[in-house]
Amino acid sequence: MPKELVDKIKKASTFNQGFETTEYLASAIMDMKFHLTDPSNIDVDKFEKETLDDLKMPSELPMRHRTPHFGHVFSGEGYATAYYGYMWADVLTSDASEAFAEAPGGFYDKDVAKKKGSQPKKYYAKDADGDEMSKSTKDKRAAHFQKNKDKEGEDAFKPAPGDSQADTKPSQHTKKYKKMFGEGAADKSLQKKADKSGMPVGILKQVYKRGVAAWKGGHRPGTTPEQWGHARVNSFVTKSKGTWGGADKDLAKQVRGRK
Repeated sequence: MPKELVDKIKKASTFNQGFETTEYLASAIMDMKFHLTDPSNIDVDKFEKETLDDLKMPSELPMRHRTPHFGHVFSGEGYATAYYGYMWADVLTSDASEAFAEAPGGFYDKDVAKKKGSQPKKYYAKDADGDEMSKSTKDKRAAHFQKNKDKEGEDAFKPAPGDSQADTKPSQHTKKYKKMFGEGAADKSLQKKADKSGMPVGILKQVYKRGVAAWKGGHRPGTTPEQWGHARVNSFVTKSKGTWGGADKDLAKQVRGRK
């Protein structure tokens, strides 16, 4: 992306911030004021107007949330007086971002970030024993994925560099699946997964095939095509955003349409 366009995008991100910050702070301060005031016989409209006058709130700017529909004011103790927290979240995010930007390695693993196609870091992760992958293996692995991702036939499913030395571990989706449906439910039977989840086995077979095909373009070290396919099914069945709400959302739509 040209630097000029990047600069424009960064400038656009601060457009209208004076307006947005003021309308936000008005609601945040109002939230605090209400909870520091005796609620007995309070006239809400009058209190809101007097508070805004004391703040010298510009007449051209409305509060982001007027009191009658402002959940932070009245919806419960866990929500009360906490609207200011969104601004603190922005501050903490900015501080964390600066810390990463100033760190010697920057935001990303440089051995992975420089690869064309920006492959996920998990494709080069430590194995189940905690063994780190060498830079040369990472380079060979990236070249292997690039070469095989669109290939057909058995040659496309040869293990990638680094697979034979790695002991894989269950994916987060498989762990979530076991937690939802039981330890013995995450076996390799798509029919059993269909029975457990109530989803059509035909759709799960399509998800599985997509997972197997995706293995060619990148996978966790030591994982087989079959394991990658089942991990994708587990992700889909547990409605994880990467599959149910992302890569396989067309199939998720079919599942929803059957109910």
